[in-house]
Amino acid sequence: MRNRPLENPKMLCHALHYARRGLPVIPIYEPVGGACSCGNPDCGNNVAKHPRNFHGVSEATTDHKAIKRWWGQWREANIGISCNGMIVVDVDAKKGGYISLEKLETDLGKLPDTWICDTGGGGKHYFFRRNGINVKNATALRLGVDLKTDGGYVVAAPALHASGKRYRWAPESGRELADFPKEWLPLLNGGTSERKPRFDTAGALAGVPEGKRDDTCWRLACKLRNADVPYDMALSLVLEAAAKCTPNFSADIAREKVERAYRQYGPKKADERPPHPADDYPGSEGDYSTESDYEQPGPQSWETPSPFYETDLPEFPVQALPAAVGEYVSAIATATQTPVDLAGMLALSVLAASCSKKVKVQIRPGFVEPVNLYTVTAIASANRKSAVYKAMLEPLESYEAAECKRTAADIARQTARYKILEKSYQRAQEAAAKASGPEKREMLTQEAE
Repeated sequence: MRNRPLENPKMLCHALHYARRGLPVIPIYEPVGGACSCGNPDCGNNVAKHPRNFHGVSEATTDHKAIKRWWGQWREANIGISCNGMIVVDVDAKKGGYISLEKLETDLGKLPDTWICDTGGGGKHYFFRRNGINVKNATALRLGVDLKTDGGYVVAAPALHASGKRYRWAPESGRELADFPKEWLPLLNGGTSERKPRFDTAGALAGVPEGKRDDTCWRLACKLRNADVPYDMALSLVLEAAAKCTPNFSADIAREKVERAYRQYGPKKADERPPHPADDYPGSEGDYSTESDYEQPGPQSWETPSPFYETDLPEFPVQALPAAVGEYVSAIATATQTPVDLAGMLALSVLAASCSKKVKVQIRPGFVEPVNLYTVTAIASANRKSAVYKAMLEPLESYEAAECKRTAADIARQTARYKILEKSYQRAQEAAAKASGPEKREMLTQEAE
């Protein structure tokens, strides 16, 4: 019963479940009527398989707050699991993957018992510990067999496939995550079986030259996180290493890397074997969709709002606005004795409204969005908001009034012409209906159209 499919699973419960087992997750687009909910008709083989979040798998996390935020926004989103630290053999049944897998097992040996997930498309995912093996993601390693590892992800149970079937943990799935079999190493990277060189912690702390700074600071932050080094100490060490780089590496970027490493990953114990993802699955051995012990997004999980005066915001960049607009914003702020942020945010809204339906942005091929901007401006009462709103919206309202006046006569003419044509069309239809013969009726009908 543990692995039976779900009709209406609560995806947040499962995402939190994976996070509690140390598996970083991301939200994935779900299928709607056989198509992808992203709205792009050219998804092809990626229907309900690509990330909803902006930065994709690089944002994969076990942080419950981030997960609740994602699935609070996209309640039906599928779940993706990051393959960092693992090797996943992805078998695609439709491309002959099972035939290729059978031949590989004949030549290299049978795959050991490990985690196995049945995909919605009839294939399988075989999970293994990477255990230091130097390997890259590979497509079509053999016909219908792909390889996913660091930097990759796989769709996880109980995600909904475009076929209407759900992913599920296979009944034959092993209880432990096995090491990738050494007999299969010649298959990887064109036959290499070398392990990835150990990270040089001492060298990183001593500073590295340009070209290696970014990656080294990130790997150092991750290593400190895995070793469960306290955050403050890790931050101090990474900032010190950044300062010793040639030239010095940005302290702000180094800090961001430490924050991201401590947000996304948890400490690891030596030779720790993660529990099977289906252990204590939400609703296992009972009501499969239970939410007990799984917090849901809502007011009860919100943090206490931070008062505005406790947040030190940067100054509004008036200089980034077009010169005339910047001068207008500064003049309004001075005249009303209000923060420049108030007039500045309203200026951005007015500019966005002016560009509406005139400018579009292509996010990626096939994904085009109009320029829309939504702003929220909050300030305590009795701070002359109304005066600033009136002054900032006045140019837009004046333009609207002038355009209405300029086009009024033309609109009246076109309206009158439409009414005349509409009456002519009605008379022609009536004449066609009263015609004595089929040929004359056909002729009058064509004239009416």
